[in-house]
Amino acid sequence: MVNKMRFDPASKPIQTIFNDIKNVTKKNGIDLQPPYQRGFIWGHDFIDKLILSIIKQWPIGNISLRILPEKNAKDATQEVVDGQQRLTAIRDFMTDDHSVQGENARKIIDAVKPKRAKFAYEMMGWALPDTADSYLRLIKAIDRPGFGVHLDIANMINSPDKFWNNTRLINEAFDKLGSMVVSAHFKDLRWEPEMNVHFVECVIGEGDIDFGTYLTRMAKLPQDAPVMIEHMKSAEEYDRCRDHLFKVGESIGVTFVGAKPA
Repeated sequence: MVNKMRFDPASKPIQTIFNDIKNVTKKNGIDLQPPYQRGFIWGHDFIDKLILSIIKQWPIGNISLRILPEKNAKDATQEVVDGQQRLTAIRDFMTDDHSVQGENARKIIDAVKPKRAKFAYEMMGWALPDTADSYLRLIKAIDRPGFGVHLDIANMINSPDKFWNNTRLINEAFDKLGSMVVSAHFKDLRWEPEMNVHFVECVIGEGDIDFGTYLTRMAKLPQDAPVMIEHMKSAEEYDRCRDHLFKVGESIGVTFVGAKPA
């Protein structure tokens, strides 16, 4: 006997679909890989075209979901019948497993074929990668030995919790990314009280970033990685930053190669 499927047309926001995929065991959870489906085979070109279509609000075709009479082996209540490649691509994009940054990095690395140099993105609090975990996902998505990590703790701080607990943030970043760090920015932050949270870059030593921990973790990296001071307003401010770093380094037994105090 053939079981007939009933299709009920409906429109759902992409975010709702994404949540149903992400929370597969919850109510309305969607299984992207039921036994009768093939694996994910789309390449980056197909993914890019799909995401571009969504951004431009172009039609991307219907998605067919099977509503199950009871939960399947994965505890899902729905299975994707048609649209698995599209839904998987949307899920990966929204979880940062595929991104514009990843595609650009792959193209640059594949074209240049670096032997010693590394291509890296600067971490930002308002753009990806913004955390150690998002950087790890980006590393996995790019999947190239020519990709590395440029670390900037100040740029990662975008909340009071990260500001006051920046020692924890520094240690987490090095614990997760240390072997991939190829360079780092050193700059300090202070919090200027306002109605909204407002962090301001300042001379190193005049803010609250824990440079003792930052220097210690940099010094313990298995690879040499340069550190750079940036965004100071004058040569005098750069000198003060450098002198403070040398003072902190001396107190914790860290020396600098290729740099001398004034």
